[in-house]
Amino acid sequence: MHDRLTRALAKIAPFSGLDAGSLEAVAGACRFERYDARRQIIAYQDESADVFFVVSGVVRVVIHSVTGKEISYRDLEGGEMFGELAAIDGGERSASVVAVTDTLLISMPESAFREAIRSHPSVADAVLQRLARLVRLYSQRLYEMRTLDVQSRIRAELVRLAEDAVAADNTAVISPLPTSADLAARVNTRREAVSRELASLTRRGLIERHQKSLTIRDFAGLNELVESVLGE
Repeated sequence: MHDRLTRALAKIAPFSGLDAGSLEAVAGACRFERYDARRQIIAYQDESADVFFVVSGVVRVVIHSVTGKEISYRDLEGGEMFGELAAIDGGERSASVVAVTDTLLISMPESAFREAIRSHPSVADAVLQRLARLVRLYSQRLYEMRTLDVQSRIRAELVRLAEDAVAADNTAVISPLPTSADLAARVNTRREAVSRELASLTRRGLIERHQKSLTIRDFAGLNELVESVLGE
């Protein structure tokens, strides 16, 4: 079990640069945890502080508005981490996390996480870079929520989901495609509004929908529609 933990940790960004001895020492404080699909892993405002690393499966981060409404923030897959904010500042959980699929995680106690940061500069640097990305992403999404209408927010989310899969021919495939309800939760709107906008984009030839995926036929064109509104 310890060897499996060590090998799994070696594939997680904050720890991938550690030598074998350091990896084994960090792994000694960790444990595997399995979650069935739809099971909650972290509850909003919970006082726990363990840090989690996704070995396999998909989890969904759900944030809460000031009125308590749940908004899907993003999905995390293998190699990603969550729960580090509570471990760093000792505060309550700022979001809920739910398993989307059957998921295998590595759980690390707050004390071990903080010790790894203090003892290994490469770990501290990786965590800082991740926090910087989170701040940028939160800022961008907040700006979109305040600036864009519903149609543009849906388009912006499609761009975000596809930006790492753009091919040389300017197409991009989103697979698996979130349901209309999931997309609606991501952009704080109703499922019907998502369905209408996807149908509109299909008629315009910008996207092509399949049973479990979506092809953006003109990624640059879709992104330009979003950028033109943001620049107004």
